[in-house]
Amino acid sequence: MELVPDHVRNVLNEGEKIAWIGYPDPKSVAIRRIPESLFSFLFFGMAVKAFLTAFNPYGGKLHIEPDTEVGLQIAVIAFFAFIGIAIFLLPFFSYKDAQKTTYCVSNQRVMQIVAKKKTSVQSRSYTQLTPLKRKEKKNGKSDILYAIEKYTVKRKGRTQTRIRKHKFWGIDDGDGAVKALNKLKKEGQIVSSSRRAYTPEDYNDKMRALR
Repeated sequence: MELVPDHVRNVLNEGEKIAWIGYPDPKSVAIRRIPESLFSFLFFGMAVKAFLTAFNPYGGKLHIEPDTEVGLQIAVIAFFAFIGIAIFLLPFFSYKDAQKTTYCVSNQRVMQIVAKKKTSVQSRSYTQLTPLKRKEKKNGKSDILYAIEKYTVKRKGRTQTRIRKHKFWGIDDGDGAVKALNKLKKEGQIVSSSRRAYTPEDYNDKMRALR
């Protein structure tokens, strides 16, 4: 296994050791965001509509409607255009983030680490791992789904359940990742099963020892 980068070493817990390390394929990460980027045209359309509301073509020239609040309309146009550009550039931003992302499997958890000015860590313990789903690509790279997270969002008095999938995208060493993930899950279960439940008798013994 290659040397552990400093930005990974700095986020490890005491006694934590890296079993596998890999990196996403920036191109694969960017491509999966393309469908989302298509929503940008909706906002571009709103910007055009706001523009035509404020300025009507008349006689080959732009004619400002006398009852139109031009300043407000310009702000609305700029807002929709800005949102549209941001969504359109999602694949580009994802590509840049992927270049700074490191995937890790340790003896304690699975991590996705993004090394920016402030390092961010997204981690899953062995108890949160789901049955692995691996997708092989023609270029030899692999996508591996290792966890599915359910969470609730409250909006306007309603509670919605959403799902977030945790994946390794476009990794070169798919076999190594699967081996490390299975080992983490297996060893975690062994450790968990070896721990005896804390009973009321244990509590009483502890209290007597403190007297």
